[in-house]
Amino acid sequence: MVQERQLQGNGVCWSLRLWSATVISILLLSTCFIVSCVVTYQFSMDKPNRRLSELRSNHYNVTCFSEGTMVSDKVWNCCPKDWKPFGSHCYLVTRGTSLASWNKSEENCSRMGAHLLVIHSQEEQDFITGILRTHASYYIGLWDTGHRQWRWVDQTPYEESAT
Repeated sequence: MVQERQLQGNGVCWSLRLWSATVISILLLSTCFIVSCVVTYQFSMDKPNRRLSELRSNHYNVTCFSEGTMVSDKVWNCCPKDWKPFGSHCYLVTRGTSLASWNKSEENCSRMGAHLLVIHSQEEQDFITGILRTHASYYIGLWDTGHRQWRWVDQTPYEESAT
């Protein structure tokens, strides 16, 4: 009888240890999950502020304009000084004298929080050709990913029929 009670006591002890380990594991996993949620939230909330501060550091003066005729239809957009607005985008035509490569040009744009030109419509293409010098050369944000798979630098696919 004494041996049976000892065996039952050992079984209860092991069962209690197993449940304790399970509860501790669940608590640790829950804590990790909550911490990761808080960190993710902080990064996502900080991103717009970081983007705004990047724009402020790159562009001290901005010009704002509105589209639409009625107050309810107006959409305000802002472009840095000397940039040209069209639709919801801003364009800067650089007339540098150096012969930078395509990669270097894209890198320069990236430092300003921008990218090389991406053409979304025929209207946009007409606007762009209207502000460019006729006999000058310019880079655009179109690149070949391999085997004539053209893509824009903003990762949109190139549609030959669109422009």
